[in-house]
Amino acid sequence: MEIRPCSGGAELRVFEELPERLHGSDPWFVPPVPGSVRALFRQDHPVQQAVSMTPYLCWADGEPVGRIASIRNQVHERVHGDGVGFFGFFDFRDGAAAAALLERARDDMDRAGRSTLRGPYDPTANHPVGILVEGYRQHPALLTTWTPPYYREAYEGLGFEGIRDLYSYELRKLPAVRTRLGGMVARGRRQGLRSRAADPLGTPADLDLLHRLFNETLRGEWGFMPMARGALERGFRDLKPVMDRELLRILERGGEPVGLALGFPDVNRWLAELRGTPSWFRLPRLLLRSWRGRPRRARVAVFGVQKEFQGVGAAAVLLDDVLEALEAYPDGGEFSWVQDQNRNVHHVMRFGGFPRTRVHRVYELPLTGARRREDAR
Repeated sequence: MEIRPCSGGAELRVFEELPERLHGSDPWFVPPVPGSVRALFRQDHPVQQAVSMTPYLCWADGEPVGRIASIRNQVHERVHGDGVGFFGFFDFRDGAAAAALLERARDDMDRAGRSTLRGPYDPTANHPVGILVEGYRQHPALLTTWTPPYYREAYEGLGFEGIRDLYSYELRKLPAVRTRLGGMVARGRRQGLRSRAADPLGTPADLDLLHRLFNETLRGEWGFMPMARGALERGFRDLKPVMDRELLRILERGGEPVGLALGFPDVNRWLAELRGTPSWFRLPRLLLRSWRGRPRRARVAVFGVQKEFQGVGAAAVLLDDVLEALEAYPDGGEFSWVQDQNRNVHHVMRFGGFPRTRVHRVYELPLTGARRREDAR
């Protein structure tokens, strides 16, 4: 086996398409939006202001059999200062390819002076995170990952330990949900809490509000990475063909913004239908589908309330308005991710009767520092 950095656009295309080469025959695998992974490695992408990445491919007998990126996240270092280096885009045919790729990422982070390797992050906490450990027999939601069961075995066989689980819940506004959450919603509305649709691409003030609320309401989350305004705007622009303002909510009390929810129509089922078609043909097909109508399902990816408004029904009001917006989607929606230690949200999900559907896991591996000691000699 040979591990080498990607050189040029052709190898980055192989890097992007490798998971489909490995897993495209599985009925639950969904390919990415064409070009979306390669775009992250271009110098003009906003994520490049936060991270330094080196993408690698693993080759065996002239065929690509694995990939990984070693990632140094300067924003994480500045905020947390915990000596963590990252890896992501980690896909492999078998344990031998996984071990060889991991060794390269470990070397990179060892040389960078990192004490711990954490991942997978594709490439930050504000992008797809973790591997699947529960809920394999369903399509992944937009900007989440699907990985086969043998990945978990490979990770743990390589010495990784799971450090955080991320939960997904099914969201539907059923009569039982209205009954269970009705009291909390009424309490919040008596406090003057209301949410409204946001227009981040048409109203700069809304983009500013969403940017501020994202960073203020989520900063207490484990591994939180502040979002740059430009990165948030780029995310909205990437999803503009299918964006639904009713799923982008700003929670207010007396005109003062106190929370946000960010949801997006889920194009992944459309993407699943495009497996086996030429990659150049997929983006036009997606755009054509978006002109004809919206997807049947959505994903709520961000949900945050200012700390001083937690426990007064604010979250219930915001959730109630999100559920109202989801009624336009025949197949409902997914709320993900919720970190395992977020007891308040898990309580609301259980109390409301929303079933847990999937679990993703983030892993860590301590670095020995052997490379640093060797270099010192």
